[in-house]
Amino acid sequence: MNPLASSVLGRVQNPWLSLPETPPFVLPGGKQIILDFNHKVKPQHRMHLNILPEPYTGNPEAKIILLNLNPGFYESNARFLTGDAYFQKTSRANLAHACQEYPFYLLDPRNSRSPGYDWYRKKFRRLIDHCGPEKVAEEIDAIQRTARIEN
Repeated sequence: MNPLASSVLGRVQNPWLSLPETPPFVLPGGKQIILDFNHKVKPQHRMHLNILPEPYTGNPEAKIILLNLNPGFYESNARFLTGDAYFQKTSRANLAHACQEYPFYLLDPRNSRSPGYDWYRKKFRRLIDHCGPEKVAEEIDAIQRTARIEN
């Protein structure tokens, strides 16, 4: 196991297991803070609570960990992210660190219509060509930098 993952996962219970089944997709302890934040900021800076969060993507025991900036948001993405049952299933499994055929679920061919599929296929093209998509999906974990909200 990745030393970072084993030290963190061994001590902390996964909070994303408490995520509601329906929107707004906000953890109970942070809901009011995020609602207040969304009320104060311009629309383009609001947190989108109608789609599942993606604080990380992939295998927490991966050998390669990427630190990514918070991804952009497009209404066309939201229509897909809220309307595809298989994507919803794999996204929730990712949040729970459940075993999946493609731990980096955005490389799963059954998610090929997702906004992240093409983006990551292009970024990992050389690795995929060399190792295959299954191996890449197994060995990469991406952690998203998200906004820090202060009271």
